[in-house]
Amino acid sequence: MKKTIKNKIIFSNIIVVIASLIIVLLMIATLYIKDTFASRLTTIKDVQIKWMTIESDLYLSMNTWLNGKPYENINRNISDIDILLLTIYEDSNVSFLIPGILKKEIKYMYDLWNHSKKDFISPIIQNIENFVIKNTFLQLETSEKIASIKINEENYYKKLNLKSLVYRKYELIGDKDLSKYILQGTRLFDQVDVFYSSSESYTKKVNNVLTLSAKYSKIADNFSTIFIIMLIFAELFAGIILSINNGNRISKPILNAANKLIDFVGESLDRRKSSRYDDEISKLNSYVELLLTYYVELSDIAKKLSIGDTTSHISPKSENDVMGNAFLGISDYLKSLTDGANEIIKGNYNHTIIERSDKDILARTYNKLSTSITELLEKTKEMTRLESEIQAAAKIQSSVLPRRDENLKGYDIAHISIAAAEVGGDNYDFRTTRNGNWISIGDVSGHGLEAGILALIAQSAFNYGAYLFEHEERENPQVDMYNYVNKTLVLLSTIRAGSYSFMTQNYFFEKDGIFYCAGAHEIGLLYKKSTKTVLELKELSGTIPFMGIINEVNAINSKFQFTMEQGDVLLLYSDGLIEAKNEDGVQYDVCGAKKLLKEIGEKDVDAIKELIISDLTNYCENGDMKKYNGCFADDVTVLVLKKQ
Repeated sequence: MKKTIKNKIIFSNIIVVIASLIIVLLMIATLYIKDTFASRLTTIKDVQIKWMTIESDLYLSMNTWLNGKPYENINRNISDIDILLLTIYEDSNVSFLIPGILKKEIKYMYDLWNHSKKDFISPIIQNIENFVIKNTFLQLETSEKIASIKINEENYYKKLNLKSLVYRKYELIGDKDLSKYILQGTRLFDQVDVFYSSSESYTKKVNNVLTLSAKYSKIADNFSTIFIIMLIFAELFAGIILSINNGNRISKPILNAANKLIDFVGESLDRRKSSRYDDEISKLNSYVELLLTYYVELSDIAKKLSIGDTTSHISPKSENDVMGNAFLGISDYLKSLTDGANEIIKGNYNHTIIERSDKDILARTYNKLSTSITELLEKTKEMTRLESEIQAAAKIQSSVLPRRDENLKGYDIAHISIAAAEVGGDNYDFRTTRNGNWISIGDVSGHGLEAGILALIAQSAFNYGAYLFEHEERENPQVDMYNYVNKTLVLLSTIRAGSYSFMTQNYFFEKDGIFYCAGAHEIGLLYKKSTKTVLELKELSGTIPFMGIINEVNAINSKFQFTMEQGDVLLLYSDGLIEAKNEDGVQYDVCGAKKLLKEIGEKDVDAIKELIISDLTNYCENGDMKKYNGCFADDVTVLVLKKQ
């Protein structure tokens, strides 16, 4: 068991409990001895009373011939005396508490009782039973006399006195039966007289035993009282000693703790005067309260420090106040960091904080942060400039695309381009010239500013080429347009700018409903009104190198043509439409666009355009749209033409 104050006090209390238990057991034993003597005295008194009752009842039985109650009382008292004397006698033989002289007197009393019962009481009872219970006297009185006797029992006792009957009937002695009866009654009286004479010695013996029992009972009573008082004082003494010991066990550590607290929090003269008459616990309590109050102050300061409030003032209680000094150091340190942060707010990014040790991570981090902020500001300026340029490029790009109100001769047209970035790589254009209609659609590899600039170059070259070709007839104008724009891109982008971007582009020249096409981009879908079918124009295209890579290309291999009749619909698109994916990673594909165009081909071009974009958005809602924060994965461009 650990030697803690708690365990020591518990052990002391266990000793007190055991001692108390022993004392209680001794008290019980003492009271038992006292009760034994008192009980024995009471029993002997009962014997005396019952003995005297037997004497009285024997005489009464002699004079009460018709009433058997005294006779019954005698038998009951004899039985009770037998039990009581036997109990006393047996107890005296086994009990070590009974003195020898008392044991001897009890034995004499027990033997004398058995002798008296055997020689006197039992024969007398038997004779009374034979003489009285048989009611022989009924033959000596008339029935009227007997009735009168039964009415008044008091007179009955007097009139049926055996001796007076003997004297009154003496003249009848000559009667043989009556003389026997008289003689039997006379002898019975003689036996009773002899019993009375002998009972005096037994009465003396009983009184002697009673006197001795009373004497020893008083001795036991006095002994019990004195012994119990001694036990009580012994228990009180032991309790006082253990209480003093336990008090010392508690008070000494408390005093030590109080002295340590005094060393920690310090002790002013006023506090010393106020606690002069305090006990150990009160003194400890006062300093603990002072310490707790101080810790509450530190806790409030810590809470303020946790939210950045460094305005609180900390005053350590003493040199031993480790917590107070530590908080003071933390507060000063945080204030130095706060001052450094204020310098940064003022714009003094060259301000540094002195590192207090090799492990001063905060100061080191602050100094690095100051340097990083300077570098970040420079980068932010550059990014702001680039973002401004990108926004300007996006504005330029959107401004050079065809407006919604621009028309294409002989066709209804609707168009839209949705960029995945601020500056997209898709480009398209259309215009009507004197010798026919021109349409351009394509896609630059990549996204962003470089792709947007390349698309602008291609769009500018396309418009200038349409202007040049307007004044002369050419055999394959679409092939010449492809070659012209390609050479322009190679010169400006690849050779001069050193860019490795390229384009996939298609050019359409339409005249009298016939479309002449050349290029390497996705062609499109053609809805035939007459047959309600959709054709994939890609199947008609040839092969040609991408634009912007090599200067000389043979675009003649990619040329093809198709015809549109009234009501036919041409759908041109960039690869962003057919490559868009749903949540399962499945592309929208040409089949999706083909199926939809077949269903909506009879609608006007604006409705067809809106339905295509809406269907694509729903298809990609939990796919690309969710993955790219509501945007498509690639630029999406759609042109819809319907032959008037």
